[in-house]
Amino acid sequence: MSKKILDTADLNCDTILSLRETVIRGSQSGGQGYIKCNCAGTKKCRTNRCKCYKSKIKCNSRCHQSLNCHNK
Repeated sequence: MSKKILDTADLNCDTILSLRETVIRGSQSGGQGYIKCNCAGTKKCRTNRCKCYKSKIKCNSRCHQSLNCHNK
């Protein structure tokens, strides 16, 4: 099995990113720390009022202890 090694022609050199910016773009939580929502009520993480839903990430164990979350 042969692996294709990237060549400089395969890279997008139009945009220069720092290491920190590259890691933030690849991070699931958007950089340092976690996003948590603390949603409650009948809509439970179904609208843009929920920080996680608005950021297009799933709710995690730090958000709330609700088993009825619609964004897990």
